[in-house]
Amino acid sequence: MKITRLNERDSRFRPFDANGGEYLDLWNDGLGVTAQIYRFPKGTSYPEHTHDTWEQLMVLSGRLRISGVILEAGDFAFTVPGETHAVENLEDTVVLISYGKSASQKPEDHSD
Repeated sequence: MKITRLNERDSRFRPFDANGGEYLDLWNDGLGVTAQIYRFPKGTSYPEHTHDTWEQLMVLSGRLRISGVILEAGDFAFTVPGETHAVENLEDTVVLISYGKSASQKPEDHSD
């Protein structure tokens, strides 16, 4: 079991990009799944892009728009490998992102 405790001012966050985004690795040990916390400043955006892996995102605080849909704290999004999406941070936003290398499987739909 690995437990990571963090707080809002955690010094272990590392720069993600020139826009001021930061991330902290929670899990990344070669098992095929990576989990990270990202902090994005209000106004940062990332144009349409894809990933060669699945990616899941849960908003922990703030608000963002992903491909036209506004997500707030508690909301979850999942993209399959190759799915195009764009992101705009409407507020200072903290998200949990995990992604994996198993590009051959699509998740079952468990939506309500």
